[in-house]
Amino acid sequence: MTKLLTLLLAASLNSHAATLAFKLKGQPSAAFSETQIKSRELKGLKAIDITLYNVFRGYERTYEGYDFFVLLDNVYGKDWRKQKKISFIAADGYNQFAFIPAMLNAAKNKAPYLVFSEKGKNGFTLIEKQGKLIDPGPLYLVWSNFSEADKASHADTLKWPYQLATISVD
Repeated sequence: MTKLLTLLLAASLNSHAATLAFKLKGQPSAAFSETQIKSRELKGLKAIDITLYNVFRGYERTYEGYDFFVLLDNVYGKDWRKQKKISFIAADGYNQFAFIPAMLNAAKNKAPYLVFSEKGKNGFTLIEKQGKLIDPGPLYLVWSNFSEADKASHADTLKWPYQLATISVD
């Protein structure tokens, strides 16, 4: 019964419409509603389905989303690649960041995807973290070309942030 209540609470907390904001040096650059993102076409990009191994969660899933670097090029122009850092800010304010040169270097054989759902689902499989069930949606950044042999930690250059609300380039 407790797990059911937790699931219902998690679903209700994440059922509100979300917006993803993009900032450049603290100034708004663009914002997209959850409806726009899930339309499968965003800023001239078409959504794709990508099957990949989630190194943090230890499973393979097929996700629906956008090539993240191409989306950043469309939002900021290619000059974002010359900036110092990128921050990934979750709906609850949690902030992860990566230094852009290090991230681009580490991503040489990998591709990032900003995903809005698992294929065939309305959202994502809930994640258990410290005894709590968490919905990684509405948006989750995932990376291709990881395998079961790869280890992952939160100190890695390639971040896997979820519940994304803001992406800020500085």
